[in-house]
Amino acid sequence: MGRKLLFVFTGISLFCNLSWAGDREILRFIYCSDVHYGLEREFRGAATPADSVSRAMIAAFRMLEDTVLPEDGGVAAGEIYGTPNFVVCTGDIANRMEDGVQSATESWRQFCSDWSSYCTFGDTGDAADWTAAGDTASCTHTGVSASTGDTASWTASEKTISGEAAGDTISREASGETISCVASGRVPLYLVPGNHDVSNAIGYPKPLEPARDDASAAGIYNMMMSDTAASQVFGNDGTTGVDGFDYSTDKTHYSFVMDGIRFVFMGMWPDSHMREWFDKETAGDKDVPAFIFTHDPPEADAKHFTNPDGKHDINPVDRFQNLLTDTCSVKSVDRKPKCNWRILEKFISSHPDIKAYFHGDMNYNEFYTWKGVDGSISLPVFRVDSPMKGFDSSSDETLMSFIVVTIEPENMRLTARECLWNADRAPGIKWGATATIAY
Repeated sequence: MGRKLLFVFTGISLFCNLSWAGDREILRFIYCSDVHYGLEREFRGAATPADSVSRAMIAAFRMLEDTVLPEDGGVAAGEIYGTPNFVVCTGDIANRMEDGVQSATESWRQFCSDWSSYCTFGDTGDAADWTAAGDTASCTHTGVSASTGDTASWTASEKTISGEAAGDTISREASGETISCVASGRVPLYLVPGNHDVSNAIGYPKPLEPARDDASAAGIYNMMMSDTAASQVFGNDGTTGVDGFDYSTDKTHYSFVMDGIRFVFMGMWPDSHMREWFDKETAGDKDVPAFIFTHDPPEADAKHFTNPDGKHDINPVDRFQNLLTDTCSVKSVDRKPKCNWRILEKFISSHPDIKAYFHGDMNYNEFYTWKGVDGSISLPVFRVDSPMKGFDSSSDETLMSFIVVTIEPENMRLTARECLWNADRAPGIKWGATATIAY
């Protein structure tokens, strides 16, 4: 999917990050989920709203620029992490609007304000526009060169990106290599919606106040899927400019290839709509490994599927939420929809290019292998904590974490590390679990 984004900044100095460690290239990203704007939690000695907690987490992202990775045998072990190529957040930007929780519109406004201080909102196409700021910079690597002033041109093996000076992050393939230019620590952010975002937009078995507010679900859709400039997708007041958002058709799904890896964003879960889209999106790929990012775990809750009963609607009796296109294979939200999970297992089995799966929703740090219902696959899965609703960290803030990923494309190795960013109830970085896979 090609898109163009326009960002305007002035007075910003540009530096280049070639994302190389020694003689090998290292790709880096940060993974988080379920930030739940609208909630409060105990944090560093006080009841603290989600926007303040997110800002503290973003400050931890910045600390990684000077943080040494642990000597754990993983990719880039013992090296400074540096600036990531991008950040991923897999939904639940807003909390569901019940029990006095603020509107999705307010949550989305706060999110845009907080996260735009660190991130640009991801560009997944082959081109980007940049507004002149009068600054200059240049970087060169293995015959790939670039310069930025009032105009800029990036070219390598027919892969071209051009624009007018740069105030943000750009990362693109060139002959199988990636160049990243980073200004003021701003990096691309990639999003999918979570169940709270979608329920706010389409309704929920219990009453919400207001009854509908699609700000975060529609905002994510427009940011990630629209050709509209990001500055038009959301304004200074956090409004999204959404007209006629329809969740039945307006699905957030997109992908991009970086360093020979396809990063795939499949909305809530790989349901029938997402599986069909994936087949079309990857039809031309040949031996391209794919990493999936979605909100729900492989074994998604029954309540998230479409109601199999009666009018198939959202109602307080059946309690199905109709977030996924697949009809639930069981009649009760309290049962396990193994037939639905089995469909996903068969899909993964028929797509050996899918090498890893990242998810939020049921939030705690866990690196595990999903075997499927019938044990036919061995899919590496990476579950991430929530800064607001972590299964363990909500009651013990020293366990709050996100995932730091390093990838060595040449040797096809990925390392995920649990980054404990509040272990002493104060700013700082400590390391938890580590997992390395060969893909």
